[in-house]
Amino acid sequence: MSPKQNMLSPVTQAWWKEASVYQIYPSSFKDTNGDGIGDIPGVIEKLDYFKQLGVDIVWLCPVYPSPQVDMGYDVSDYRNIDPQYGTMDDVERLIEGLHARGLKFLMDLVVNHTSDQHEWFQQSKSSRDNPYRNWYIWRKPRYDANGERQPPNNWLSCFSGSAWEYDSASDEYYLHIFAKEQPDLNWEHPPVREAVHDIIRFWLEKGVDGFRMDVINFISKSDGLPDARIRNPGAKYQWGHDHYACGPRLHEYLRDIGTILKEYNAFSVGEMPAVEDPEEIIKSVGESRGELNMIFNFGIVDMDHGDQGKFSPRKWEMKNLKAIVNKWQTFMYENKGWNALYLENHDQSRTVSRWASDKPIYRALSAKMLATFLCFQSGTVFVYQGEELGMANMPKDWEMTEHRDLETLNHWEELKQLTGSDAAVLEIARKEYQLKARDNARTPVQWDDTLNAGFTTGTPWIRVNDDYKTWNAATQVATPGSVFEYWRSALILRKELKDTIIYGDFEMLDAENDDIFAYARSNGNPQHHGTRYSPIFTLRDTWSLALRSLAVMLGLRHLTEAKRSKIYWEEICLPPPRTTPQLAPKKPSSSSPVITLTEADLDRVKELISPPATPYANLEVPEELANLKDEDLWRYDPMTWTLKYCTDLMEAPGDAAPEILPPSLRLVHVRSDAPYNIRNPSALPPIPEDKATDAPQELSHETQVRANRANSIKGNETLNPHYESDDVLRESRNQIARVDQANDKIREYIADLRRKFEDFRAGQKWP
Repeated sequence: MSPKQNMLSPVTQAWWKEASVYQIYPSSFKDTNGDGIGDIPGVIEKLDYFKQLGVDIVWLCPVYPSPQVDMGYDVSDYRNIDPQYGTMDDVERLIEGLHARGLKFLMDLVVNHTSDQHEWFQQSKSSRDNPYRNWYIWRKPRYDANGERQPPNNWLSCFSGSAWEYDSASDEYYLHIFAKEQPDLNWEHPPVREAVHDIIRFWLEKGVDGFRMDVINFISKSDGLPDARIRNPGAKYQWGHDHYACGPRLHEYLRDIGTILKEYNAFSVGEMPAVEDPEEIIKSVGESRGELNMIFNFGIVDMDHGDQGKFSPRKWEMKNLKAIVNKWQTFMYENKGWNALYLENHDQSRTVSRWASDKPIYRALSAKMLATFLCFQSGTVFVYQGEELGMANMPKDWEMTEHRDLETLNHWEELKQLTGSDAAVLEIARKEYQLKARDNARTPVQWDDTLNAGFTTGTPWIRVNDDYKTWNAATQVATPGSVFEYWRSALILRKELKDTIIYGDFEMLDAENDDIFAYARSNGNPQHHGTRYSPIFTLRDTWSLALRSLAVMLGLRHLTEAKRSKIYWEEICLPPPRTTPQLAPKKPSSSSPVITLTEADLDRVKELISPPATPYANLEVPEELANLKDEDLWRYDPMTWTLKYCTDLMEAPGDAAPEILPPSLRLVHVRSDAPYNIRNPSALPPIPEDKATDAPQELSHETQVRANRANSIKGNETLNPHYESDDVLRESRNQIARVDQANDKIREYIADLRRKFEDFRAGQKWP
């Protein structure tokens, strides 16, 4: 759909589209009674924290009575509260406190399955003739050629082993797609659906504003429950997603739920794993369908899952990430659907450790990069507890005994049995647990530097991360430049620029580039002259210029390959009062399009920007921006004015800091004082004379100058034990060539934007 077409049929606005959601995993949030388990009074204690962060909805994971086999996702009573979390009175006080602060309350609804301790299942299991027998899915055994009893089909449980459990008393199996203590409800049976509808109304009448619906796409199964196709030859059990991920009556069931929610103007988000077909998903979230408001798509969080499942290795690639984001941003916009934007939750590990770098010098920048990535797409943002602080995964030196999660422990035991405790195989699995295990996201929230991170005065149910002394909420809240403050700024800016960021269209830039992730957002509103903002993300094994263009509002560079990371960062700032800083040019030459600010200039800028930015001495502002008059600036961008800050952090500071660009392209000043293997190309030593013919021949003059300048940089020999390796030098030269190609594209993009800007100032409409 073109921008012109979009103007004829704009995206429908709604309160839940503009909202941001904060997810609470109650066991690990805040304990108030010293039993080591978080509780609802602990959530109430932090109500002002949610308001300060700037979220609009608080989602509470299950607090129903439960045996806690799967941490509350095995519900034994849908109309009460588990005593370990509190009371119904506590929930009512929580709802009242949220509403008093203008916040809404989202509750978890787990109705694909119940606990095996639920009264419904206890009745169902008691005899084949019990009226509740059909509330669950029971089938007779099959027998193999040797007369051995086998499950009714070959479906694999999400928690390992068969998805069927045998009941000797009735000589039948019941279905459990998850743990054997989580039997699946039979939604084909009308009384089941009626009971679920009653539960929904019960909580809506209590004041709940909506539901997150656990694996809601699993509630309809294929007729006959046929065998799954063979995906993993040699394995006894196979994933049965084809037969329950989007069953034949799913949309009928969802429309029934949607009808109830509409009566209360309630909000809904469905968890829908194992569904990749956009046409199937739009049936659930299409504006005219009356089913769900949005769903959690698993494209990004599954992109590092290997062929054997979540805990098998897979190296994710930039092109895959770009394809996933482009697919869903574009498809939902063009088909009047809506995205739920998330990277972390109680089932996903911490992203700074999984996809970025949790090393101390990179961690905050990594967390901010991920916040930028998430917040400036179209959709409703979901923030998981601790994500706003940049919390990291469990330390790698922790033993397996620190894990509590059923998924990880079952996989570990099964793997030991299958391999005879093969040390090499188990080590691979441990590394995958360190990246992806759910317990990584379930360590207690780190509130301060006191005992147990201020989470509990007792013994925590799961160990507190060792880094809590220096990485906690108390040190971040209201601290300029912290991850928390950055999240707060980003969430506010989303609303300030909602026409563009929330409701605008999406255009992937340079889609074929494997090193640069860049996209443009436009609102298509004539009053705003089609304002365009372009977040820029650069990953992988190269570096690029920091864009300094009036059409680029947000940006960052994150370079990572096997945890070797460099981050070029441009920090967003909240809109200041509608006055423009008077930035006097410092004798700009005709060849230089930038103005370097003095410390006095920076002090003036800091007064106008909230939160204050770190006063890097190398801050530079495009000459066009500095010379704009107030009316021109606000005419171009009526919503905000920002300065961008850019810095390059390295692992080992040194003396060298050469300027890597000629004056005509000196858009950013970067440092080049890292260990050799991650050093900027400007610091590369020349290839020896006798090996020069093996190097790429198509290098720019600028690149040659940078490489030759390396002779003036001291200390290379001590930084890299492979300093004299010709292979390393040639690969470095090859990287420089790739950098040049990327920079050429960026320069072309900048030049095009500047041409458009000049046309705009001359009176033409912004493209």
